[in-house]
Amino acid sequence: MSFNSSQGWCPDCFGTGVRSEQFEVEQTGEEAQWLEATAESAGAAALCRGCEGARLNSTALHLRFRERSIAELTALPVKALRSFFEALKLPAREAAIARDALAEICSRLSFLDRVGLGYLALEPRSAQSLGRRSAAHTAGGAARLEPARGLLRAR
Repeated sequence: MSFNSSQGWCPDCFGTGVRSEQFEVEQTGEEAQWLEATAESAGAAALCRGCEGARLNSTALHLRFRERSIAELTALPVKALRSFFEALKLPAREAAIARDALAEICSRLSFLDRVGLGYLALEPRSAQSLGRRSAAHTAGGAARLEPARGLLRAR
């Protein structure tokens, strides 16, 4: 389940993690423009009360992998999340099923770490997050972040 789909997103914020009276389900896919406009007009957007910024509904938040929810995993800094996945030992059947997905996850996390973004978390609730607008980062962090985002999208 993901905050990118109606089956996983928080019904209060439609997977954006922030509160707004103007955002509606029909605007899905336009979050980046909406979040930027909200931040410019109202300063930092307030976290959604329903999910506390996790962007997921209660069902998605109750799913666990190795005793952690997806929100807990994405709250980890890239470097720690990379270590978690690289150290992961799965039974043979699970390893076969997850092989390609784990290789892709590790590849992307390794890339982010190599370009100097290992200190960032993936989710937006963290003060140092890939989910924050670039203007909210330090100048050096923002300079490394934009090319990294572009390369990750291109993969």
